[in-house]
Amino acid sequence: MTNKLTVWFAVLIALALAGAGSASAAGWSPAITPTRAYSENPAGQLQIQIFTVEPLLNPGSCPTLDGYVITDPVIVNATLATSLTAISAGRQIIVYVTDSCTNGRPTVTAIALT
Repeated sequence: MTNKLTVWFAVLIALALAGAGSASAAGWSPAITPTRAYSENPAGQLQIQIFTVEPLLNPGSCPTLDGYVITDPVIVNATLATSLTAISAGRQIIVYVTDSCTNGRPTVTAIALT
């Protein structure tokens, strides 16, 4: 009987830990207040960096957690405009965070004002 309880206990812990891991999967962030945003062009690839002092989603376990990076050439201009609008208007944004890192920061593929 004790062995069966031990096995069930181990299974329950494994299931709980598996569920805890899904909380950091790629997805939309909670609303954040951007504190600054800028563009740069390292190695010929335009990218936008959005910084905040709030906790970040980090599904890719990136080492630097002061902001997000957007590199998609289709949305970089709109991303910078949206970020600067939020900063100047005192609005918040949400971002779609992937499970990859760029320059050590979580990579984003979409942004929206809240």
